[in-house]
Amino acid sequence: MPDEEMIALIRPDWIGRSMPPFVDWTFTQIEHRMGGPNFIRVPDGTLWACARGQHEDVPGTVLARMTPTSYETVARLPSSGDCSYAGMVWHDELLWISYYSTHEAKTSVYLARVDVS
Repeated sequence: MPDEEMIALIRPDWIGRSMPPFVDWTFTQIEHRMGGPNFIRVPDGTLWACARGQHEDVPGTVLARMTPTSYETVARLPSSGDCSYAGMVWHDELLWISYYSTHEAKTSVYLARVDVS
């Protein structure tokens, strides 16, 4: 983070925060359970996360808006069954997300481009 704060998204339902030298941590328990979490800070400063979870009670790989103390799912990517472990990169003003899922019978890797503006 710009102020040197470190943020950690920890399964099943925690966000951790610490300042250098990263010895003392503060943890916030969030409402959503998640697996295989990852997050990115995009150029406007917002934090976006992907994880195995639920959006509107449907399980799958979810996209969530987060802050250092909150996590809110906003969408479910096409996915179900065994799915998760998203990778994310900001490119050409879009959030690019790679993830795997078994929703089309066999396990495959998918790429989503998401406009989060």
